Amino acid sequence: MAELRADGAVATAKRIADSHGLTVDVQRDTTVRSLASLLALQPPAEGDALVLMQSRVARACALLRHLVPQQLAQLAVPMLEALIAHPLAALGELAGDAMLNHAHRASLPAVLVEALLASPHASVRLLGGRVVATTPVDVAKDDPAALIAFALSINAELREGTRQLVGAVASAYPDVGREVATALIAALQKAQATGVPAHVVSLLSHELNGCLPTVPAPTVLKLIGALSPHARQAGGLLLAQLSADELELDALAKLAHHEIATIRQSAWQLASAALPRYKLAPIALARLLDGDWDDARAFALGLLDTFEATYGLDALGVDAIVTVCDSIRPTVEAAGKRLILRHCNAANAAAYLHKLSEHPSVSVQLLVSGLLQQHAAGKLDMLRVLLPYFTTVLSQVNRGKVAKLRVIEFLRAEAQRINEAATLLAPVLDRQSATMAVTQRAPLIATMVDVHDRYPDVALPIAITPVAPHRSNGGNHGV
Repeated sequence: MAELRADGAVATAKRIADSHGLTVDVQRDTTVRSLASLLALQPPAEGDALVLMQSRVARACALLRHLVPQQLAQLAVPMLEALIAHPLAALGELAGDAMLNHAHRASLPAVLVEALLASPHASVRLLGGRVVATTPVDVAKDDPAALIAFALSINAELREGTRQLVGAVASAYPDVGREVATALIAALQKAQATGVPAHVVSLLSHELNGCLPTVPAPTVLKLIGALSPHARQAGGLLLAQLSADELELDALAKLAHHEIATIRQSAWQLASAALPRYKLAPIALARLLDGDWDDARAFALGLLDTFEATYGLDALGVDAIVTVCDSIRPTVEAAGKRLILRHCNAANAAAYLHKLSEHPSVSVQLLVSGLLQQHAAGKLDMLRVLLPYFTTVLSQVNRGKVAKLRVIEFLRAEAQRINEAATLLAPVLDRQSATMAVTQRAPLIATMVDVHDRYPDVALPIAITPVAPHRSNGGNHGV
């Protein structure tokens, strides 16, 4: 019954006010007195008394909206702050409605919106979102500081509520968007509240992506090297804004294999643009191939193909190709071996065989063994260069069988060719025959026997003993 009587009283008050009208002075006085009385209320902690007070205050606020809308539309900032801060939700809702319809809405400070969105009452926070969402773009663009404050707010609802507005302003007014983006990038280099850095990176990636500022290379590298993953992500976005000539090629190689995908991808674009520079420093292109990320290696291999198609393998050179072969990555090493097979010729074979003579990879040793006959046969100087290679291959334990057999056959042929070659290779044969497993000694011993027969003066650890005839006890038949 009490609720019905209260509703009736409100309805009666509305009818009286509508029929007689209220002067401006009466409206102002009614607003001041009513709000002062409402703000003075101290709600009980819980129970029916609290429910009753909330109901009465809600009706009073509804009456004020009906009686004095013009006065509510001109409430001062301190009054709005007091209403939002009051523990009764109805007063915060009244402040939110007043802000939506405020005569000077464009000049209301951002702190009021933050207060709405920080309210413990969902209905008040909802009004805060409506205030943000309905801010005109041509008004918001005049206050970039407010947009920056919204984006960096500790309040997640305020950050999300302003996302669309920030995007609209950046789209319509790129210069303002660039100013906001510049400030947000600077903010990433300082500690921010939880959730803020991720939100900033998201804005830079989407709403502000079309108006990112041009940042000097040292600043970009500082961001990429920061401890914060979000700062590194922002650095990756800005990396694409740089010119390929602003970064060293070795720095590009590191960035091309960065753990953050956006940084890798931006570095790939710069590396592609730097293709002419790799002609001057082909080793840098070889280094670009080696890294932990499959996608980065795939890009680098593609860039290597482009380089070859554009400038030819001679522009890449022996040193760069051998560097490719030095990779511990099977796909990269395989690419290096293919390059060697295509590039190795009479003019550069000595350089290849020399540089690869002590390579630890069994597969590379096998490759070199295949080049021996073609490029080293009958060349005493080349044999001297390859002595470490022969020792390395023949010293392999339980691996490299094919390469070993190829080398032994090559050594046998070369040692029988001329005395100087036999003298040069004898120490290798001697050492390996003493250290190799028993099952693998036979080819080496056979080689030494052949050399001894042809060049008896060459010192070898063997002695040829004639086989004595064997006679049986009962006869004269030799066996």
